[in-house]
Amino acid sequence: MKDQIFRSFKLRGDGSLRRKDHIFEAGLDAQRDVFGAYGYDHDAQKYSLDYVKRVYTGAAVTLGAQNEQPAAMGIFYHPVVSFSYFTGTVLNSEQTLSLSLPVRKEVDSNLSAEVGINAWITSSNIDGAAWSNNIYQLTPRISYKRERFSGHFGLYPTKAGSYHLLPDIAASYRIGNYTALASAGWKAGFTQNTIKQLTKANPFIQVSGDYRQTRTDEVFAGLSLALGKHLSLTGRASWNQWQNLPLFITAPASDGKDFNILYDQQVQALVWNADLRYAIGEDFSLGAEGAWYNYYQHSYSRVWGEPGVRLKGSANWLPVSGLVVTVYAEVLDRIWGQDAQGREVKLKGVFELGAATEYTIIERLNLFIRAENLLGLRNERWLGYPSFGFNIYGGARFRF
Repeated sequence: MKDQIFRSFKLRGDGSLRRKDHIFEAGLDAQRDVFGAYGYDHDAQKYSLDYVKRVYTGAAVTLGAQNEQPAAMGIFYHPVVSFSYFTGTVLNSEQTLSLSLPVRKEVDSNLSAEVGINAWITSSNIDGAAWSNNIYQLTPRISYKRERFSGHFGLYPTKAGSYHLLPDIAASYRIGNYTALASAGWKAGFTQNTIKQLTKANPFIQVSGDYRQTRTDEVFAGLSLALGKHLSLTGRASWNQWQNLPLFITAPASDGKDFNILYDQQVQALVWNADLRYAIGEDFSLGAEGAWYNYYQHSYSRVWGEPGVRLKGSANWLPVSGLVVTVYAEVLDRIWGQDAQGREVKLKGVFELGAATEYTIIERLNLFIRAENLLGLRNERWLGYPSFGFNIYGGARFRF
């Protein structure tokens, strides 16, 4: 299809250095992605590639340190600071400073206490208009473990526009001969919804200064079973709530290639998760996981663009030393969109079957080849954007 392009360049590096009972960490990430916004009527519109091209470029630097032996008063600490820069077709620039300053003290062999200060400070600029998107958080928490039981209790005062008190509560208990683990809890958090985050979810969006942060709450209960030495099963049921969840709809009365962002003030769902793992040593492993969402409360007629079913599976085989062969599958289904005329449309969804292999030549050098969409299906994650057909690519990875 004309203008159906995707190019990506990624550079990632990280390292650590041990000095006098401390570990110093550093990381660097850089990425440049190019998309063609091809989701329009090609018979009615004749666009140049430059007109529909979406380009996003970003870089981030991360620094951290942690002590391996307790400091004064038995304190462990692990500060991390990160700075990122992002620019692209739909914005001038976006800068984010992230800070994490946690400290922890082990009161005894069973009880520990910790507290941290977190901050995410973002400044965005679109067409000369600038705005801030900041979250500040204090994270006091106590943790306890003894024999079969473990748990933690935290309440986090958080400033995200308004003030919130976010719970982080969980407990687990091992049953029988340590072959089963029952767990339950309640965890809340915030997503900034920076332009970088939103364009990663959907690169074809139109953005504005109307940003809103998303609060997430999950109340869950689960059971994990170890069946023999090779097989494990996990089941989990949860109640989920999202406040100001970003949804993506085709821009009304448009040519169909761009998406607007709608924020649903409150979405609630019952979610069921299942996970299966099978392994024979390090030579062979098989995994499958699934999540089913029952969205029973939402402000709009649909939870636009959010899949109601997410399934993944993969098999890994090591036939000889240094060679890994992988086969994978992914399914996204029960996705609804709204077209440029405001009509509800059920998307075809995604059924992706692929394979990959990677060979380690020396310790830091790997060669890889990957084949995607082996069945050549016209998958549709976003309305009007059928996926690429069968494609194959390869390359090399070198770790410094």
